[in-house]
Amino acid sequence: MSFLEDLLYPKQCLHCQKPGDWLCFACTLQVKFFSSSLPAPAMPSGAALAVPHIFACGSYKQRAWAKMIAALKYEGVTDSQDILTNMIVEYRRQLLSSWIFKEGEGWTMVPAPTNPDHVLERGHNHLDTWIRVFREILPAADVQPHLLRRYSKAIAHASLHHPGAREAAVRGTVVLSESPPSRVILVDDVYTTGATAQECARLLYQGGAEQVEILVAGAAFR
Repeated sequence: MSFLEDLLYPKQCLHCQKPGDWLCFACTLQVKFFSSSLPAPAMPSGAALAVPHIFACGSYKQRAWAKMIAALKYEGVTDSQDILTNMIVEYRRQLLSSWIFKEGEGWTMVPAPTNPDHVLERGHNHLDTWIRVFREILPAADVQPHLLRRYSKAIAHASLHHPGAREAAVRGTVVLSESPPSRVILVDDVYTTGATAQECARLLYQGGAEQVEILVAGAAFR
């Protein structure tokens, strides 16, 4: 934000409303991070999982963490990057030996594709910020931001609630722009049903990737 914007819209904690920053120190301490990878839940339609486990920083059911993730996506709170980075570094510290990526050498980070209509509406792509944040714990990883692309006809998943509806909605709307690298870290903000992430992983494997892992900020199923 600019200086003028700070004056007109001063920062306050998204969780407790305390003035100062987007997430105050007390609310930051409330966020608990996972210390290992998580088994991916079964797909609602019963389809096979392309990736059986995911790396999720914390539960999306934690209100403070969920509000930070949502504010970046829907409200364009991109100046929260420093806070997010500090929290992601703490997540990495807690993973200890279960972190399989080391510094990221030999891996390529690929963001899950966002509906271009939503990017235009919001004026930003929240996954650009998440890629920068995750680079702090994966400094040696390459990045291919446009390897996966999504058509504008994609339906917003938040409006879909029937089993298998999200899987059907994403099918055919995501494409590979070129052959993928051998080892891919697929980055997204939240893993809910897995419809987008698992479809992207499936396409990456079909395109020739040898190993695909999923890294997200929040897990909505935990």
